Formats: sequence, C-alpha cells, structure tokens
Amino acid sequence: MKHGFSALALTALLAGPVAAQDSTLSGTVAEVFDRQIVLAAPEGRMLVTLPDDATVPEAGARVNLTGTAEGRSFTASSLSLAPAEAPAPAPAPQAQAQAGELPQPLRDLGLTEVMTRMEDHKDDRELHLHARLPEGGWLRAKTERGQLTDVETDSGALPEALLAALLPEAARNAPAMAELTRLEKIDLDEDDGEIEVEGRASDGTRLELTFARDGRLMELDRERDDKRRSMTEAEARETLGALGYSEVGFVKRGGRHVDAVAQSPDGDWVEVRLDDRGRLDRERLWDR
Repeated sequence: MKHGFSALALTALLAGPVAAQDSTLSGTVAEVFDRQIVLAAPEGRMLVTLPDDATVPEAGARVNLTGTAEGRSFTASSLSLAPAEAPAPAPAPQAQAQAGELPQPLRDLGLTEVMTRMEDHKDDRELHLHARLPEGGWLRAKTERGQLTDVETDSGALPEALLAALLPEAARNAPAMAELTRLEKIDLDEDDGEIEVEGRASDGTRLELTFARDGRLMELDRERDDKRRSMTEAEARETLGALGYSEVGFVKRGGRHVDAVAQSPDGDWVEVRLDDRGRLDRERLWDR
C-alpha cells in the first residue's frame, strides 16, 4: 500500500467550482495514498477520502461508493467492492506498461510499505517506487516503458533475484564483481545498453563498474568516501526525528550531505536533504 500524499496539492489540481452534493460513485482504483485513493470513474479521475472503518482497496479493484462530491474530490461514507469483471484479452506490451504494473522482478520481492508515483516525460512515463524490503532495508526503483531500469538499496545488498534479472551472466561472473561485498545499485541505460553497478568492497571503498550489454567490463572506478562527512545513517535518522520528520525510509549518504524519504511535520511524504551539520538543505514533495 502506498503511504502519504499531499492532499492539498492534488485537490488543488483536481478540484472544480462544483458545490458539494450527495451522490454515488463507481470506478477502478488507480492509485492508493494511505486513507485516500484516486478513482478512475466515468466522470473522470476523482480524489476519494475513504471512511475511517473501510478496508483500503488495492490498486485495480473496482469499488462502489456513496458520499459527498465537491468538484473532483469525494468524501465517501460507505464503500463496497464491485463484482469482478470477466478477464479481458491480454493487453499489448505497451498497454501493460501504461497500466503501471510493477515488473516481475519487483512483484516477486515481497515488498511492503510501497509508494509509487508516475512522471511524464516527452516520450515516456516513468514509474518511481519506494518500498521496504523483507529484510528491513529500503528500496528505490524506476521503470521506463514498463522495463526496470534503476534499483538501489540503502542497507545490506540488493536481492539476488534482482541481480539475476538485470545483469547478464558474464557481468555476474566478472572477477571485479567478486570484490563487492555489498551491491547497492544497478542502473541500466536503455539507449546504449550500458549497465552501471555500484557497491562496497570489503575494505570499505566504493566501487563503480560499467558493463556493456553483453556483460563485458568496460570501466572500473574505485573511490574512498569523503573523510569530511560527519553524519552516519543513524545520526541522520535521529536528526530528522528532532526536526519533526517521521516514518523515515530510504536514507543515502552523499559526499557532504544525506538524502532521505520521510514524512514531514505537516504529514506529507517528502524527499529531504541534510547538510553535514544536520541543517535542512532541501525538501520537496515526493509525489509532485
């Protein structure tokens, strides 16, 4: 289930000057944000606030609602699941990608606390994901045209299932890969086919490996962390808590800063950056 949502931002986007009125509403759940959903209905996309006692439906479920409508917002007083429709013919690959369905490697990981957002670009729509791994770490991922192109974890190492799905056998068996005790990030370039792998060696150095599409090693970069960094992950989480942030998820240490995903003091899910002294450098809505 996706958590957090800037209700004010989306309401401002969707709301129209229509007066509140009692009504019924039916449609398919397009997105889920804690106790709110975006419903694809014949009337258009609606932002729905669910009843407190209702079970939050999953994305793709068909629901019937009663409640009060105001513009493109709807406050539901009751919710029921609509009967399942007969299976439709298998869609073309492009239609599957547009539906925002997670790629198979992600669906099989047992992810929880899943948050996603769609970003529209000139020639494509990108799906961005933030979720908790079964082992307790956090995962960030991105898909383009329905294909997984970016995965990164903030603790431990990426699951073996992702390595098998994203890396050619020649890359997985490369001697340089044996140096990595923690493989933290894989980035696939759809244009030139290059594969970038980042992780940690046993001596603590950071390794960046670049492979060709066929798994041949093209480049190896080894770099030590900036010794001026002053905040550990634990210190960053403690500092964010002191600043009023909660539900701190993905945390990544940079050269002299820390990036994180957390819930702001106002209750919105945000991407936040702290400098090496624990001062707030940047905050922006995660679902923007």
